[in-house]
Parts: sequence; C-alpha cells; structure tokens
Amino acid sequence: MKKLFLYSIIAMLFIGCSKDAEDSANSTSSFKDEDINGIWKESGSGVAFRITGTSSTVYGNAYLNQAGNVFPSSAVGGRCMSEVEMVRGGYYEAYNWTYTGTTWVKGGVIGLAMNDAKTYFKIGSKFYYRQ
Repeated sequence: MKKLFLYSIIAMLFIGCSKDAEDSANSTSSFKDEDINGIWKESGSGVAFRITGTSSTVYGNAYLNQAGNVFPSSAVGGRCMSEVEMVRGGYYEAYNWTYTGTTWVKGGVIGLAMNDAKTYFKIGSKFYYRQ
C-alpha cells in the first residue's frame, strides 16, 4: 500500500510538470527563440545563469553567473546548459550540465516552461526570474 501511495505521488509530480510544459507550448502569446536569452535567477538559492546565443538557427548555451548557496565559486563561468532551443510556444528544452567539483558534465534533457509575460520560466518546481 505504501508503494502504491508513493507511485501516486510521483505520478502527480510528473503530471504537474507536464501540465506546465503543455501550457507553455500551447500558449497563444507570441514567442521568439531569442526570448529565452538573458540572465535568470532562482531567488531561493541565489543561483543565476546567463542564456546566450539562442536563435531560430543556432542553439544557445547557459553559463553560471552566480553560485548562490548551491555551487562553489569555482563553478562560476562554467556552461550549465547547452543546446537551448524553443520547441513550441513558450516551451524550451536544453541539456542540463552537472558540476562535479572540478568540471561540468553533460546530462539529460530538461524542459523550461516560460510564462506568457516572459518574466520567468520554470524547471521542475523551481522558478527562474529575468534579471
């Protein structure tokens, strides 16, 4: 019974995440690939990164601007996302990179769901606000 409850909770989390992605992708607002470019900050941790280079013909990259209380200062300036691209509407995808303590390592694909006003986007349960 406990496993069933746990699986139900996990399923609800995924449904919530996919709902954000679906809402962003089906937005009636006018989005451009370049809308994701800029500096974005998660206020709880203080982590900030700069997304640059995203266009309709080129994938973008993100570089750590502020380590906040998550990363050591040695991580600042490192690439934390690559191949940032708009999928549809306000929904973007990118490869997430993980800092190992000495270097950044490419991970899996993550979704970035932007609001219609283009003032924040969501990755999982975290909100990143335009600076």
